[in-house]
Amino acid sequence: MKKNTFKTLVFVFACFLCQIQVVKAQFADDFTDGDLTNNPTWVGETSKFMVNAQKQLQLQAPATGSPASIATPSQAINAASWEFLVKFNFGAAPSSSNYCDVYVASNASDLNQTALNGYFVRIGFSDKDVSLFKQQGTTQTKIIDGQNNRVNQNNVNVKIKLTRDNNGNFQLFSDSLGANNYKTEGSVLDNAIVQSQFFGVKCVFTSTRSDKFAFDDFNVSGTPFSDNQAPTVSSVALSNNKKTVEIQFSEPLQTPLAQNTANYVVNNGIGNPTTATLNAAQDKVTLDYPNPFANGSIYTLNIQNLKDLAGNTMLPYATTFGNYEPQRFDVLINEIMPDPEPAVQLPNAEFVELYNRSNFAINLKDFKFGDASGLKTLPQFILNPNDYVILCSSTTANLFQNFGNVLAISSFPSLNNDQDKLYLYDKNEVLMDYVNYSDSWYKSNAKKNGGWSLERIDAQNPCATQTNWRASNDTKGGTPAKINSVKGSISDNSKPELLRANVIAADTLELIFSESLKPIMANNLNNYLISPNIGILDASIVQPELNKVRLVLANGLQIRTIYTIATNNIEDCVGNKIENNTRAKVAIAEQADSNDVVINEILFYPKTGGKDFVELYNRSQKIIDLKTLNIANADDNNQLDQIKPITAASYLLFPNEYVVVSEDNALVKLFYNTPNPNNFIDTEGTMPSMASDKDRIILCNKSLKTIDQVNYNKNWHYQLIGDEQGVSLERLDPNRVSNDKSNWFSAASTVGFATPGYKNSQSKPQNATLTDGFLLQKDLVSPNNDGQDDQLTINYNFQNAGTVANISVYTIDGFLVKEIAQSELLPKEGSINWDCTTANSDAPQKMKSGVYILAIEAFNLNGEQSRTRKSFVVNSQQ
Repeated sequence: MKKNTFKTLVFVFACFLCQIQVVKAQFADDFTDGDLTNNPTWVGETSKFMVNAQKQLQLQAPATGSPASIATPSQAINAASWEFLVKFNFGAAPSSSNYCDVYVASNASDLNQTALNGYFVRIGFSDKDVSLFKQQGTTQTKIIDGQNNRVNQNNVNVKIKLTRDNNGNFQLFSDSLGANNYKTEGSVLDNAIVQSQFFGVKCVFTSTRSDKFAFDDFNVSGTPFSDNQAPTVSSVALSNNKKTVEIQFSEPLQTPLAQNTANYVVNNGIGNPTTATLNAAQDKVTLDYPNPFANGSIYTLNIQNLKDLAGNTMLPYATTFGNYEPQRFDVLINEIMPDPEPAVQLPNAEFVELYNRSNFAINLKDFKFGDASGLKTLPQFILNPNDYVILCSSTTANLFQNFGNVLAISSFPSLNNDQDKLYLYDKNEVLMDYVNYSDSWYKSNAKKNGGWSLERIDAQNPCATQTNWRASNDTKGGTPAKINSVKGSISDNSKPELLRANVIAADTLELIFSESLKPIMANNLNNYLISPNIGILDASIVQPELNKVRLVLANGLQIRTIYTIATNNIEDCVGNKIENNTRAKVAIAEQADSNDVVINEILFYPKTGGKDFVELYNRSQKIIDLKTLNIANADDNNQLDQIKPITAASYLLFPNEYVVVSEDNALVKLFYNTPNPNNFIDTEGTMPSMASDKDRIILCNKSLKTIDQVNYNKNWHYQLIGDEQGVSLERLDPNRVSNDKSNWFSAASTVGFATPGYKNSQSKPQNATLTDGFLLQKDLVSPNNDGQDDQLTINYNFQNAGTVANISVYTIDGFLVKEIAQSELLPKEGSINWDCTTANSDAPQKMKSGVYILAIEAFNLNGEQSRTRKSFVVNSQQ
């Protein structure tokens, strides 16, 4: 019997506690009792408020008393509803100087303080609307933007209702006529604050409005937040003064315990802090120590005896922190989603993932991220070792909340689908990471069309570029905020190369290397020699790629002098050392004149998936800077069209050197042998269009003066070649006329039908010495397009101009096979090429093997005549 009585008492006591909680959670007050002290009890600046004759709560403050606030206990936050009436008897519309905030949830009773946690409905202000705000500390954020001018009346009488369900969905309503015919102001999902201690109102007013605010019919229902989870540590970081440790917790803490210094102990003899300070939001503790922590050291912080507001006790916890300045590549751009549409299983939104590869927690506050369009400053965020964070737009941040850490950026830079340059700087504006991505990195035509991210393969090899990136293999299309699906190891044993040197000014050079370098060695001027020796004053690596070095010379370069730069003791990011005495030439460039640089090879009908290219050759003795030249074509009126700069950066082309110009030389190299892979340059944009049958390619300077021009035609190909796709046209002799059909021939099959960046397979040696008349280059021809003796070359040389020639080919029996030239006026010196095909027809045939006779008749204006017979052999079986 006694046991039953005891059980009954326990049950009654439990019900009593629940009733207390419910009372705290909900209340109603229509002020008919005429006071502010009972049912419910109002606290705060009660002397500035009164219950007026109409039984309403009225502001009655001194003219200089703004702002004024009053509050009452309320824990309603789940399944909650807040209803109230607001009146402004201004005789004018509300403004940014006369408005009120009704705090439906607050962790503090003093609503005038600058820092607290809660939600409030703002009535009035400049937009004269009814909107919902979230306040976290001193930061106030509008989360429901109500209809503008909803309360744009001289005397406001508005009824307001706000609801929140257990999942955090808010809905805001108002009736500007003071009744219950509510109109929606909007809705939002927000769970940033899940606890409440007080409900209240705060009035902001000018001196003439200190008694013009009135409130009535408060009706609050709901339940408190149910919390049985102990608080946890979100992050620990050392502040800039190196003496203060900031601990971010998962929820608000009880103040006395949180500010007890005995609850925090640092190892290595450091012990307890001098002070422990809890912030206004009660979720961050700042520990102050008398001396700075040692640079480069890791410390262990032990935390104990802390409780949240619900009384849940935190288990003893140990974490590490350190005095550490981030180094380059500590935080990496680790995953990129430039084209999220069509989405696979991730949100249809762009994002970039950052990864902390260091052993220290790093505060991203004041880091800067962006692309060429601009940089955005990152807010406070502690990125722990080996952890990830998603950077995205503030408008899409909620879509990534379930994936992991999210850092929202206002006006997140729009990522280009095909190519973009991304930068990450630390708070001191030192480059942390740089990625110049391209959609070719996907290595998958299907995935580059959208919905798949690019993932870094090896975070421990941060200098590797396209070889270190690949399309995600995850079935969702990416791995935001977790280990990359393509994670692996990239072996880098390749030594850096010095590709070339450019002149920035007479006393400044820029060296271009094949990969990123270690700055400490690249900046050592003793690792460079210049010959002839004119001295080097300074060496500095160029951001952001780290593959360029600027040299400042003691004396200026002299014109028409070629200098040689030698490098030594230079290492790439992973420690591979450059070959000793790797060299590059450099000189002051001269202006290109007509035919100094000529078009030497053209691919105008590339293989499927390939790219057009134009090869240039410097036939002069000048050093030409390609940044002074354009490549173009012509319209139907023979006017320059589609004028494209070859390069914006300096690129020196020395005498007798070749360079290939294309909009994507990686695709050119994919299809052809390239023994000189450095003799390539990608244009700044697209190439001029090149028709697959006939067109014009023009090389011009910045003043649009033509340097060279070729009006190519597919009929210039070897007529027996069959399929011309993927076959380039090669110039036979750079010193002959560019538009001479006979000076062009199909690239040989033995070299893969193109020779980009090196000597043409069909190029001809210089003419044999002639005193006068005609001479065959060789008397054996093998017309099989293998690059060896594919054509019959007839060289000629005359003392006088004006020679006219007829040239025909006969069999040994005297039958006419081909008329090569008919009454053709020849220059004093040159050559004629014949591809060894039979007489003119729509279907020319290759010559049969045998001995043939070349009959040449020539005469000039002086009446001089000559007849020449020369035999040659055709071997069609080779």
